[in-house]
Amino acid sequence: MQSAHEMTPVGSGSSSHQPPCRPAVPPEHHCSPSLKSDMKPLTLLLGFTALLHSLTGAASFDSGIINGKKAQGNSLSYMASIQMNGKHKCGGFLVKNNFVMTAAHCNVSGKGLTVVLGSHNLNEVQDSQRFSVASITRHNKYTRKPLQNDIMLLQLKTPVKLNKKMKLAKLPKKEKLLKNGTKCIVAGWGATKTEKPSTTNLQVVDVTVVDKEECKNIWNKFKKEITANMICAGGYNTDNGACQGDSGGPLMCNGVATGIVSFNRHGNCLYPDVPNVYTSVSSYLTWIKKILKKAN
Repeated sequence: MQSAHEMTPVGSGSSSHQPPCRPAVPPEHHCSPSLKSDMKPLTLLLGFTALLHSLTGAASFDSGIINGKKAQGNSLSYMASIQMNGKHKCGGFLVKNNFVMTAAHCNVSGKGLTVVLGSHNLNEVQDSQRFSVASITRHNKYTRKPLQNDIMLLQLKTPVKLNKKMKLAKLPKKEKLLKNGTKCIVAGWGATKTEKPSTTNLQVVDVTVVDKEECKNIWNKFKKEITANMICAGGYNTDNGACQGDSGGPLMCNGVATGIVSFNRHGNCLYPDVPNVYTSVSSYLTWIKKILKKAN
């Protein structure tokens, strides 16, 4: 069970609506983009900044890169900005020419939902870089309280023509437990300071994987369970981690999209007392392959 005042998903915006896909629906169930969602968009934030209070009050759904640097050129060409009415809401990453992966708690739906690919600067987006969404598929066992199975796939109406600006993120080939101390990166357009607006230039920062048992013990103090399907990295004994503005973006370890930015404690990214938490992509490979195969 998560505390009502300590865990906050890393997304932006709030809503009191129920998510279009409840945990009981089958994994392959596709949700209409027109349906409203209870979850806030997770945004990737790097640094020690805490996550903004979201619907759970305990898990922050917004995040932005803290103590990071501007991403160079097309260095992170798999990155996606998930937007509502032209405004950044969540991070994401391209996993197939017509699918973007993000966090299930992202509160995005309706005609205003689009995905921007191929631009590190959100002020310089061309029409050819903006894609409409055909369907939304949340994991069938996704829950907000407690926040678990925080993974979602967005199917694009038009396939992406892959090029140097739009490339696929490499996914894990099998389920794998990351070693403590593994060096990774996270990136996003989220806030660079607590409660500040998101940035227009993609930011990136280095983070280190935190020992799972240590992470469990730390989060247990705040009555939050860290499951086998989660990864802990950054935000603990360091100035780098996740915060408001870019949840849903990838945790890249050794060039592989290993995690999805999920949550941190409170809405203050200046608390270096608990690790940031990510959804483990490798734990959901069977589900991911099923969704992608069914869409063909």
